[in-house]
Amino acid sequence: MMQVSVLGIVAIGQTIVMIAKGFDLSVGVVVSLAGIVTVYLQPYGLVVAIVAGILVGVVVGMINGFAITKLNINPLIATLGSMTFVGGITLGVTNQNPVSGTDMNFLMLSGNILNWVPLPFLFLMGFLFLTDRFLKNYRLGRDIFAIGGNSDAAEYSGIKTDRVRFLSYVLCSTLAAIGGILLASLLNTGSPIAGNGMELATIAAVVLGGTKLTGGAGSVWGTFWGISILNILSNLLDLTGVMSYYQTGLQGLVLILVVIITTISAKRQKNKGGMLRTFQ
Repeated sequence: MMQVSVLGIVAIGQTIVMIAKGFDLSVGVVVSLAGIVTVYLQPYGLVVAIVAGILVGVVVGMINGFAITKLNINPLIATLGSMTFVGGITLGVTNQNPVSGTDMNFLMLSGNILNWVPLPFLFLMGFLFLTDRFLKNYRLGRDIFAIGGNSDAAEYSGIKTDRVRFLSYVLCSTLAAIGGILLASLLNTGSPIAGNGMELATIAAVVLGGTKLTGGAGSVWGTFWGISILNILSNLLDLTGVMSYYQTGLQGLVLILVVIITTISAKRQKNKGGMLRTFQ
């Protein structure tokens, strides 16, 4: 439960962006920077430190959203630029060294309830439930699906597509920052490499969970099962002594296979639809 919690929270934000036909490569560095800021500012009060950590995500999300919606920069280039820029700042500020925590109350965020259920797992379940309700029952959530399905049609129907895309990136980075804070609490350390590889892992989990790369369809609960499958696979590889870098390569392979299967399935459905229209 603890292993899926942080990555699961980050993947929820990635799901929102990918449903809107985008993706965010900067989530990993946001996890690292949010954890560092939160640990570094602990002497000023735990509440101040946590709020500052969350604001890191908000600011990065706003930068990504502005670059993509107002400057019309491709999401790949925009978020890759943020990833490189924020990652450089993170390594520079810390001089590539982890920052140790000083407030023992901060460790309570990653504690256990009744000595059994990790608190981060309860956070994950809460975010899953709230995000699922948000996407299904609220206008902004339905607009995210509409934009991913057909952006032009959504705009013609009165949806402010730029605003919705902008907010989706803010939500994504904010959730990544929350994941970074929980990870820092678990380690009692803000590490500049804590979020390394999370961008690939979250995209793989989201796609494995059924969210289309073309946007317009997806589910946060599907993402949860995608995260769980990857976690079980990782644990099995650990038990068999497979090195971590091979595991990363296997995640990439899983992503490629899922994309191939999804593409073939989409083509078959399209061909069936064309045959049906011809018959009619």
